[in-house]
Amino acid sequence: MIKHSYIKIYGPPIDRALDALESLARQLPTISRGHVGSHITEGAAIQGSYDFAFEWAEPPNVAQIRLLVRSIDEMFTELRCRYTITTQ
Repeated sequence: MIKHSYIKIYGPPIDRALDALESLARQLPTISRGHVGSHITEGAAIQGSYDFAFEWAEPPNVAQIRLLVRSIDEMFTELRCRYTITTQ
C-alpha cells in the first residue's frame, strides 16, 4: 500500500527547498482544492536516502501524484533545484 512520496533534492539551495516543501505541505488543501491536500496528512524533512517525505492518508491515484509533482516543479523552478520523487 502506497503511504509516502519521498523527495530527494539536488541543489543548492537545499535549505530553501526544504522550507518550500514544508510550506507546500501546509498549503496543499488550498492550492489543490482537495484533490491532493485532503489525502496528505503531513510532510516533513527526514534523514536518510531522501530529504523530505509527504505522508498519504490513503493510496494516491495518478492524478494526485501528478498534481503534487506539478506543485513541486513550480516551486523548484524558481529555486533552480532539481529533485526526484519516489512514491511507495
